[in-house]
Amino acid sequence: MQMQDKHKEFAVKCFAKYMQLNEVTDAFIQQFQHDLPQPPEPPEAPNFAKDITGIDCQFNQDEYIAKNLGIVEQRYIKTYGNQAQKKLEEDHQRLIEDLKKDFKQQWTNDREKEYDRQLNLHRIELKDHGRKLKSELSNQLRRFNITHTQFPEKYRQLFEQTRAEFFQIQHNDNLPNNEDIRVELETIYSYVKNLIYQERKPTEALKHINMAHTILKTLASYSTNSQQKQNTDKEIQNTK
Repeated sequence: MQMQDKHKEFAVKCFAKYMQLNEVTDAFIQQFQHDLPQPPEPPEAPNFAKDITGIDCQFNQDEYIAKNLGIVEQRYIKTYGNQAQKKLEEDHQRLIEDLKKDFKQQWTNDREKEYDRQLNLHRIELKDHGRKLKSELSNQLRRFNITHTQFPEKYRQLFEQTRAEFFQIQHNDNLPNNEDIRVELETIYSYVKNLIYQERKPTEALKHINMAHTILKTLASYSTNSQQKQNTDKEIQNTK
C-alpha cells in the first residue's frame, strides 16, 4: 500500500514504545483496516427457492424426468408385461411427482456441495490475503524503527519525543516500594524473555539468558525478603 504521513507516524510511535515488528503490524492493520487492500468477497449464497424456478433448472429437470421415465418404463415392461402400458398410465402422475422430488433433492445437494467448495476456496484466499498483507506491511513498516538503516530523519524528533513520553508514563514514583520493584522487575524479565525467543545468534541469546537468570534471582530474593518482613511484622503485632 502507499504509505501516507499518518501511517508512517503511527509506525514510528509504535516502535518508540518498544513494540516488536509483529505487534506494530497487527496494530497497524487494526488501526487502518479501511486503508488496506480489502480481502476477496465471499461467494454469494445460493437462493434455492428462486433458482429452482429458473429456465436452466427447469430444462435440466425436464431432461432428468425424460431420461428416468424411460428407465422406469423398461422396468414396468419387465414387471407387468402386457399390462405395463396400462399400469404406466395409472401411475404416470405419481411417477412424475416422484421424479421431480428426486431431481430437486439431487439438484439442491449439488448446489450445496458447490457452495461449500467455494467457501473453502474463499477461506484459503483469505489466509493468503492476510499472509501476504502482513508480509508486505512488515517490509514497509520495519524502516520506521529508529534502529533501521533507512529510518527517515524527518521522523527522528517524533520518535525521540514519543519515547521520552513513554518513559515518563512508565516511570514509577513509588519505586522504593518492594511491590512496585517486583512489578518492574517482572516487566523487565518479560522483555528479556521475549528477546531470547527472537534472538537467532546463540551467543547473543546466551547473554539474554544470563540476564533473565539474574532477574529471576533478584525476584526470588525480593519474594524471600518480603515474606520475612511479613513474618516479622506479624511477630511484632502479636507481642503488642
